[in-house]
Amino acid sequence: MESFDKRAAARASGQDDLLSYKYERGIQGNSHNVAVRLDRLQWQLPHPGVYLTQTGKPSWLQRARAAQMYLGEKAAADARTGAFLYGLDVDQPETLEFTMSQADRPAPEGVHVYRSRRPVKRTRWVDGVRVAPVERVLLGLAAVLRGEELERAVESALLKRLTTEERIYMTLVEEGGRGVKGSKALWQLMHLRPKGRPARSVFEIRTGHALRAGGLAHFDRNYPVMVDGELFEIDKAFVQEMVAVESDGAAFHSTRTQRERNRRKQRKLEAAGWRFRRVEYAETLTSEGRDQLVTDVRTLLTASEAPERG
Repeated sequence: MESFDKRAAARASGQDDLLSYKYERGIQGNSHNVAVRLDRLQWQLPHPGVYLTQTGKPSWLQRARAAQMYLGEKAAADARTGAFLYGLDVDQPETLEFTMSQADRPAPEGVHVYRSRRPVKRTRWVDGVRVAPVERVLLGLAAVLRGEELERAVESALLKRLTTEERIYMTLVEEGGRGVKGSKALWQLMHLRPKGRPARSVFEIRTGHALRAGGLAHFDRNYPVMVDGELFEIDKAFVQEMVAVESDGAAFHSTRTQRERNRRKQRKLEAAGWRFRRVEYAETLTSEGRDQLVTDVRTLLTASEAPERG
């Protein structure tokens, strides 16, 4: 007969070295064997009835999967935990966050459980963890994040095409009523969101914040322009005035080839009547830099509006 260790190892190998007493028949009725391995520190007990069959420190994903096993399939990762599992632009959370409509056990150490009046539907399994829909995750994020952090998450979700503006608004209508935490913040963010394509970096978001704070909010983000049959994209385009604001971030502007492409793009667009203000990352980090950016852009806009003299 196959040994207990071999049966446990075979099952745990497909579950990130985790086993659940509730669901694993292979270890049910073997309480003595389990206790021996815990006493010898060959196994760990992240939560009651959940076993980690290794001796080293558990990874973040192992912690998330162990919490899922303990809470059961009615629970879904939400807020920062759900966002991190989806690969959104958020920091890895230390405390794990799950949502469930009914809870028959207390939240374990290191896990926060949100109680919901409605069951979580349309979930997805990501790396062995059941995750709430992206739109609901964003609503949960809006309850715990603000400003740039929340905008980063929303823009990354749109950029990865995990959701759409329409689906976010639909979730706000259906689930974001009065008294729902995060609802107001997400409504405001979506309302103030610039027209155009999603932001590709924190730098772009910060540049947009600086312009809006200075009263210059009527730009289109990542605006496509065709010149001589060639398509270019402007980071922040004041379309009517033909003023372009370009964020010179390292991700898209650092190599020699990228810099030459940017120079060529600017020459072509300037020949077509566009005027440029390029932005360095350091400018967005200080109030003086942001104020100067707003002043320079406002000067370009004013000049564009002035009538030409014959």
